[in-house]
Amino acid sequence: MSRTRTCPGARYTKATSRSPPPLGGGGRHAGAAYDLNGPEFTSYRDQVRVLAEAIGEEIRFERVTPEEARELYRRQGGFAADNADFLLGFTDYSGNDADPADAADFDLASYGPFPTSEAVTGRPARTFAEWAGEHAADFR
Repeated sequence: MSRTRTCPGARYTKATSRSPPPLGGGGRHAGAAYDLNGPEFTSYRDQVRVLAEAIGEEIRFERVTPEEARELYRRQGGFAADNADFLLGFTDYSGNDADPADAADFDLASYGPFPTSEAVTGRPARTFAEWAGEHAADFR
């Protein structure tokens, strides 16, 4: 069985960490914001390959333009529709017009993995492959 999914947006994604301990209660995390990612950067193409292996099905990756993605998000409704312009780089954090092409050359991988996941949660982050294996049923 072959499925097609569209996957607009950034070139790399952050891998997930295991469920963190509660951060509330005014402890050392109160008011803090963290950049969390896994031990590796994983392109969308690699994510699709890993998910296909995890579920034992063929999945195709098709790149869409930011304009095509905007229309897909708007048709989806909800959060995606409400935030399409920001998520895809048509507006900046302040709501000002922006050009999605400006982010096209940004390579998040050049920063390397952030060490904050283990520092915040007390456990090392999982790889995308580990996460995909644990959540394969969610994609079937």
